[in-house]
Amino acid sequence: MSIKSQNPTPPGAKFRKPWEDAVSSAEEQIARDPKDVGAHCDLAENLITLWCYGYLRRDESVPRARQAVDAALGVDSAMAQAVMLDGILAFADWNWTAAETKLRRAVALDSKSGPALHWLALFLAAMGRFDEAIPISEKSAELDDSLRLGLGSILYFAHDFERLAHVMEDLIADQPDYAPGYDWLGMAYVQLERFDDSIRVYRRAVELGDGTVEIAAGLGHAYGIAGREKEAREILDEFLTLSKSCHIPPVQIAYVAFGVNETDLGMELLERACEDKSWFLAFAGVEPWLDHLRGTPRFSELLERMNLPAQP
Repeated sequence: MSIKSQNPTPPGAKFRKPWEDAVSSAEEQIARDPKDVGAHCDLAENLITLWCYGYLRRDESVPRARQAVDAALGVDSAMAQAVMLDGILAFADWNWTAAETKLRRAVALDSKSGPALHWLALFLAAMGRFDEAIPISEKSAELDDSLRLGLGSILYFAHDFERLAHVMEDLIADQPDYAPGYDWLGMAYVQLERFDDSIRVYRRAVELGDGTVEIAAGLGHAYGIAGREKEAREILDEFLTLSKSCHIPPVQIAYVAFGVNETDLGMELLERACEDKSWFLAFAGVEPWLDHLRGTPRFSELLERMNLPAQP
């Protein structure tokens, strides 16, 4: 399944547009009213989302988001959303202690904020603290139905793939055109070795996500794990070619590379991502597709460079 042939512009151009439009709208509102806390928060949140999906480089997004959050906190230092975003940026910078402190403060400021609970749960999951993370994530999804995807992500990191599949199947039943639901369902099916099902739902995710690399990488990985090396290498080669002309997160290329047992290339890409403090590497301590690397010297050194706390 070719990504580039469907997308002569960079992958995901249509899928990312609502977030880009939200960034423009927030910037326009800030120009009208520099003290509009909500606009600063909206700007930061959408920039962070674009970075997390791999659409923007760190230097295009994180510094602008930091400026927006600082501006919001300068107007209202007790606004839960602004404090939450401050915590997310600490998480993104791998300032683990500060991230937990700030995210817990955001929840304390607004205990019924689904997003604040979600981000605290996601941080705890990255630390391997699933006994804490899962109940908090369940509460966030109860408060905000749109956060069922967040619960799914935490179940994935917890290696509870059966429950993840059930949660995503229910989500897709309610939202049959929601690309991320198919993406996470594809991850569950790979881990459950339901390879044909995984490839089927990943192909649907790529279609709905307009070729978004963060999603298409999952299809490439699934092809590789399923033994369909030709299809996997087509996606890997396409990513490597695209990376010469537009931003393709190294971790996503590595995801496909490991699927076809290109371990040296995969590690080289992970090390490049580490230099840039990739968002995706924040979950390196719990990411299932990296399990086969645990205990190897090169991967252990990478985790040490990140100063990740020891897993429980």
